[in-house]
Amino acid sequence: MDFERLRPESERSQAVITAKLQEMEKIGGAQMATASRDWEHDPVYGDAGANIIYGGRGTDEIYGADGDDLIYGGIEDDQLHGNGGNDYLLGGFGSDYIFGGPGNDVVQGDATGDKMEDGAGVDTLSFASGGADGFSDPSMSGFPNFPATNSSERGIYVNLAAGKADNGSVKRGGGGTDKADTPANPGTVFSDFEHVIGTPFADYIVGTTGMNVLEGGGGSDVINGGGGSVADILIGDAGGDNLIAPAGSLLAGGAGEDYCGGSTTVANCESKPSNWVGSRDTTKISVGMTSPTWSGQSRSQLYMAGSTTNWFNRNGEDDVVVTQLSTTPPSFRFTTTASSLKGQFSTLPEDQTPGCSYTATQVTCAPTTRVVTLDLSGFGSNDDLSISNVSEITNPIFLGGQGNDTLSGGNYTDDFMHDGIGNDIVDGLAGDDGFVNTSGADTIDGGVGDDLVESSSACEADILIGGNNVDSASWVQYRTGSDAGTESGVLASIYSGNVGRFEGGVLTCSGEGAMNSIDQFEDLEGSRHRDELRGDSSSNQLIGRASNDELNSYASQDRIIANSGDNDTIDCSLPANPAPGGVFPGGDIAFVDKPGYGADSVSGCENVTPALPIFADS
Repeated sequence: MDFERLRPESERSQAVITAKLQEMEKIGGAQMATASRDWEHDPVYGDAGANIIYGGRGTDEIYGADGDDLIYGGIEDDQLHGNGGNDYLLGGFGSDYIFGGPGNDVVQGDATGDKMEDGAGVDTLSFASGGADGFSDPSMSGFPNFPATNSSERGIYVNLAAGKADNGSVKRGGGGTDKADTPANPGTVFSDFEHVIGTPFADYIVGTTGMNVLEGGGGSDVINGGGGSVADILIGDAGGDNLIAPAGSLLAGGAGEDYCGGSTTVANCESKPSNWVGSRDTTKISVGMTSPTWSGQSRSQLYMAGSTTNWFNRNGEDDVVVTQLSTTPPSFRFTTTASSLKGQFSTLPEDQTPGCSYTATQVTCAPTTRVVTLDLSGFGSNDDLSISNVSEITNPIFLGGQGNDTLSGGNYTDDFMHDGIGNDIVDGLAGDDGFVNTSGADTIDGGVGDDLVESSSACEADILIGGNNVDSASWVQYRTGSDAGTESGVLASIYSGNVGRFEGGVLTCSGEGAMNSIDQFEDLEGSRHRDELRGDSSSNQLIGRASNDELNSYASQDRIIANSGDNDTIDCSLPANPAPGGVFPGGDIAFVDKPGYGADSVSGCENVTPALPIFADS
């Protein structure tokens, strides 16, 4: 990718690092890793300047230095360390460990099971990229207009004192529980995070007894300073918010009709009851922007929340294209179809944010700082969401929601795409993209780049295409039967291209539906159940995870990870019909359990390495 062409002139002196974690080389005083597969898990280090580091696909370990770094982990489970400077760290899709280090850092989780720690300085937790279909606990019954439990309008619940951040109904697809600690108090609370930025949706944010700056982002939020006598700063942003903080605090309601309580200094607040929360017009598409300047960082987030209710019986059908018009200064245009059968943009004052101009069919936003996330949520029925000309320094997030959606990623970006319920068509185009494949007969095409597709089903007639480069298909979210790990799981074969249930030693979808198909994948990852994974004549990586799995490499130069504390069967023998010439190149390596942790059976593998179990599925 031509980073120099895509970045603004003012930013071209910064070090740009793409971390692929193998085959390291020095470029302009900073490291750039060029290989794509993360087998060796080599760490990547920035230099003393202001680095921009992209993790890409794989389990990355990335370290900033003393400059003000922007570090993005990308898909999979990453470790990000800001070290010195005022850093901005984004975990991306996966269960990430994010440590800000010294300085005034912004640590961005997305409710995909992240663990976040801060260091010295005034630090910010941001959930600007968090998904919707959010939390169920607490119920928020004390606020009658707050979106219903597990509604698509709910965002995230953050409690600084309790150390919790949750929108747990969409696990790993924008849900799950994020945990944040301090080095001095591991595993308990994260009161040393002073600031919070919410999602574009309806959030519930609670501070501590100390001084906090809490900002809701889009949506109708409930924000509580956390009690005590220390003054807070609460910012509602767009939507009808409920803000309450100790006397002496500064409360800024923002656009919409807001309730402000317990404070002596207020701005943009109205006379509303103490249980007030506003409701957005769900027949329209909401677009907005957050650009918090109090965090000490120069970053912006753009968002779109789709329509959810009937448009002439079309049930919230949105057709939106987001185009980046320029990079210096940045400018983005949201365009929708000018049709009475399509959702149109809200032009109500309560749905507008500073820096954006609004008409029914077009919204243009001109942020004054770099845009790091672009969040597009369809919500309603058959949505068509796409982006155009968005540069690689922005991280798009697509949430299709219900209905038969069409989602199209970018040619320069690493996209995260969650198809939602329905028969969806999802295309990542270029970049290292992450996909969550849920219910419905979906077609997912990773396109060019090292992509990861995570599926929760095996028998829904899905068509999964990895595309060019090194791609992975995973069933880590697959659940079946009693959900016990001993239940039969998935049989996935790159060799045949078929996916179904692994039951009684055979591939079947009996009583459930049609088999899924996979094409152009190199790597497979199983579920917590008893799986069988089969490679092909190319170089594969097979990850068994928990339970007694069968892993068949088909005897190329494969890597088999079976050290999961159980009794796996690994076969690296030749297939019945080998490639022309009759021999595949050898060099397989199998990681198995050390004695006392499991009893794995291995045949035909050139290299066998005992290791401690690495998975804790339960």
